[in-house]
Amino acid sequence: MNEQEFIAKVTGALDEGAGRLASPTVEALRAGRRRALAGRRQRDAGSPHAWVAVLDWAHHHSRMFWALLLVAVLLGMVGYQMLNDQDAADLDIRLLTDDLPPQAYIHGDMGSWLNAHEQ
Repeated sequence: MNEQEFIAKVTGALDEGAGRLASPTVEALRAGRRRALAGRRQRDAGSPHAWVAVLDWAHHHSRMFWALLLVAVLLGMVGYQMLNDQDAADLDIRLLTDDLPPQAYIHGDMGSWLNAHEQ
């Protein structure tokens, strides 16, 4: 059975079942559908896209918008700095707990340091 045959079979079964419904049930379903569609139309007409609402708010409250934007940028910078500080601390811990002493990393040529300190 292909997709079209399946759709035709399901549609036929639904139509047959709908034909057996009592008249009050059909009217209740029809009224419920009308209410749902009316609510949907009101919701679609009354709610602009979120970005339009944000831009409208920013237009009417420009000082507040710029203040919030500045706070967000500052918080981002502080978060970035804290993240970098943590990375530096992790690097310090790895450097100090490594088998090689920190002086080995100071020289640009680790091979010469190793040669100088061979026993």
